[in-house]
Amino acid sequence: FIYPISYSLGKEFKLNSYYSKEELLTKSIIISNAAFFINNPNYNTDCTTTEFDSDGKQHVKFCDSIEVFGKKIKYSSLINSRTEDVFQKYNYGEAYRTTLTDSLDTVIKIALINNDKVKIKKIMSDYLRLVSELKLKTNLTVTNWFKLVYDYPNFVNYQLVKPYFKLSEMSFRNNYEEIDTTNYNSKFYVQHNLLVQNFRKLNYDFVSKNDFYDILTAIIFLTSIISSLIFSYRLTNLKSWMTTFIVTGLLEILFLMIAVPLNSLNLFLGLNGLLLIINLLHFSFIMKKKKQKGLTKYSLNYFIWSIVVFLPLIYAFCYNQLHIYSMNISDEFDSIFYFMEDNFFEFSIINVIFLMTTILVLTKTLYNWKGIPEE
Repeated sequence: FIYPISYSLGKEFKLNSYYSKEELLTKSIIISNAAFFINNPNYNTDCTTTEFDSDGKQHVKFCDSIEVFGKKIKYSSLINSRTEDVFQKYNYGEAYRTTLTDSLDTVIKIALINNDKVKIKKIMSDYLRLVSELKLKTNLTVTNWFKLVYDYPNFVNYQLVKPYFKLSEMSFRNNYEEIDTTNYNSKFYVQHNLLVQNFRKLNYDFVSKNDFYDILTAIIFLTSIISSLIFSYRLTNLKSWMTTFIVTGLLEILFLMIAVPLNSLNLFLGLNGLLLIINLLHFSFIMKKKKQKGLTKYSLNYFIWSIVVFLPLIYAFCYNQLHIYSMNISDEFDSIFYFMEDNFFEFSIINVIFLMTTILVLTKTLYNWKGIPEE
């Protein structure tokens, strides 16, 4: 099961080898700034009013103008655009834009309002230098690009640049709006979408190492589960193992059918906890009598499998309760909630230690159980 680890490490090493963290940040800022003058529809500031006609039909109207840094501008002005967030892997919407991206917006808007042509041309020249360095296709130059978008002081007469060379390069955006090619009145293009797509991958890998740890955590849990299945099979027999497996699967489906309509994770966890207690009580009762194994072959199989998921069930319960409490009642437990969220890999290691320790402690009990007659 460990092959995915070497693959993940190799992929991470390859991505990190392109640029240093400082170089990546510098180039990402260049791309983000330039996006302000490429394919931005005017949607940075949402300014709408809702009206109802005599029939009760709702109409949404956009504002004609807005105020930016004390200057009144038309809603359709280029100043109402924004930079593009290339500092995260996916675009989840405006609420998730990074603080850095918003600060870049501010710098560009101030430059436009103050008619700082030198600043704007530098943004364009830095971007085109990067495009050339990466051998991407474009027919832009600083001169024609500047003429295309710069319309001081109102910035309402401008044309957009196609952010692609081929139409197929439009499709990578996951949660973006569909790009309407009729809005691009210019003949100019640049492979911007391709650039953003790949720099998001590079930034995501530097910021988050979760991909590797997620794979490693999954492998730890998978090997623990497989080990417990093999161990219980060797301890009992194939017939009881298969029977337990099927009955457990049916019970879990039943628990889900009960809990899902009620949208209650705690109910699902509680039902599993109750089933585990019943099995333990039954096994303990038989071990005390020591007359015949009876149904304990099934109880023992389920118990061994439950050791693997016992701590994760408690973890899931606590995590769910903290999430509900911190979200609806108080922020006091936020630090505990995020600590649990950020340290699940460490928890998986603890779970393996718990599994091995429990089996070691129960070794004598399991030997004694093997000595009880079948009938």
